Amino acid sequence: MHVTAAALDVPANCATPIGVTLAMLGRDATPVHAVFDWRQEGPQTWEIAVETEGRTLHLRMGGAVLEIDGSAIPVPVEGEYPAIYRRFADLIATRQSDVDIAPLRICADAFLIGHQTATAPFHD
Repeated sequence: MHVTAAALDVPANCATPIGVTLAMLGRDATPVHAVFDWRQEGPQTWEIAVETEGRTLHLRMGGAVLEIDGSAIPVPVEGEYPAIYRRFADLIATRQSDVDIAPLRICADAFLIGHQTATAPFHD
């Protein structure tokens, strides 16, 4: 994934963005557009929407609800955290590491080439 443009919204009283819009190129120069916004107040939820050629995937409510093209897909009740902690325990037990630096590179590239805009102060 290669970042080609980034817009970072930074609250006037903070040093880190609260909103980011990214333009990227994936494999075979496939355009990828991503929007992240952490300004939600009240009960915290998140939604991921993935749009491809004629198909749409929505992941909502912390991964509890999955829909593909508007049809609900059953999601295991266990959730993500127990599986993550089992993986951590396995890595520790076998003295191994499992690191993907690609997300860090995307963040670094966004800061390097992105345009920062000051926004309203944020109070948690």
